[in-house]
Amino acid sequence: MKFNILIDDPPEIAEVNGREYAIKTDFKKVLSYLQMLHEKAESDPDDTVFVLAMFFGKEIRKDDIQGLIDFLKWYINRGEEPKEEKKRKKEPLFDILIDSGRIYSAFFQVYHINLRKVQLHWWTFMELLEGLPKGTHLAEVIDIRGRKFEKYMKAAEKNELAELKKHYAIGEQKDTSMGLFESLKGITG
Repeated sequence: MKFNILIDDPPEIAEVNGREYAIKTDFKKVLSYLQMLHEKAESDPDDTVFVLAMFFGKEIRKDDIQGLIDFLKWYINRGEEPKEEKKRKKEPLFDILIDSGRIYSAFFQVYHINLRKVQLHWWTFMELLEGLPKGTHLAEVIDIRGRKFEKYMKAAEKNELAELKKHYAIGEQKDTSMGLFESLKGITG
């Protein structure tokens, strides 16, 4: 059953092999994890232990590791099974790390929430992120990235759009959007 923010409590406990692990639910934990993935060229077994300790504390039983890894994937995807990575033919329009400043300002503009000073459950943060309306700088940047060059555009308009696209391009950096753009429908119309 899909999570309903109005009636369901987001998860705060992972149960693995009959044992309960309290999860550190603040959205900044997930963003730190994504930043770590972004910066690492390759995976290291010590990273797994570090990540699990980051979310569940240091008292993890060895036979619970795989179950906690599976739970963490489920948790980060907000109760959905992780989708297989598809090769993207076009440049992504949104990246949660690269667009972090724009996310911060949009939350402040729309919700009057200073993300530096609050703790929000990851699932709650994502619901609010998906609900951001047009009229924020984040929405404008996503729109610029997705805008197509049209035949009717004059050369000056095409040049201006090309410059804006270049300025706001995500580039060859590792995509950390986690498929999030599809869920940002409120921002893009």
